[in-house]
Amino acid sequence: FLKEMMQIFFIEKKIKLEKLEVVLELGSGAGIKASTFLKVNPNMTYIILDIPPALYVAQQYLAAQNYKIFTYSDAKKIKSLKEINFNNFDVICLAPWMIGHLDDISVDIFINVFSFQEMEPWLVKNYLEKISSITKKYIYIANLKKGHSAAKKGELGVLKRTTRQDYINFLESSYDLEQERDYTNIDGIDTNSSEMLFIKKNS
Repeated sequence: FLKEMMQIFFIEKKIKLEKLEVVLELGSGAGIKASTFLKVNPNMTYIILDIPPALYVAQQYLAAQNYKIFTYSDAKKIKSLKEINFNNFDVICLAPWMIGHLDDISVDIFINVFSFQEMEPWLVKNYLEKISSITKKYIYIANLKKGHSAAKKGELGVLKRTTRQDYINFLESSYDLEQERDYTNIDGIDTNSSEMLFIKKNS
């Protein structure tokens, strides 16, 4: 929780969380960040995009805190999030292949923390192209500056690293890098990773 709050303090230098209505996170893990954001602003809706095993853990964790959840099972019954009333849910859970459900809505901020680094650049670019088009203003990315270790096919690692510069290149046509720092939390400063906050141009 304290690690999450450190990230929130960084984001809040430019954004007031109480003004956010919809947050989208890719790679939510157990849902700790979702819980933290909702504690700061109980009126927002938090959308998490992750693989079903991670969604199950997040759903259980968040349900134990009495958050109202639109589950992965619920999401399989619809084609678009336009079909549901966001006021009825604190958290909406989607699998990555349900990204098309987001086409008809907009989010205030997109968040990715330590999962883009596990992907090749072409896949990160694909995600950012889809998600940046529905994001009103902000993108927060925290990942290894040089990406995950490279490896040959069949070995642990990525075939090509996704680096800090890749995020800048992929977003530069629509977003400016507003602020950046070495990844900072209660364990100290990690100079191998960075936190980057992008703001949409002319917004």
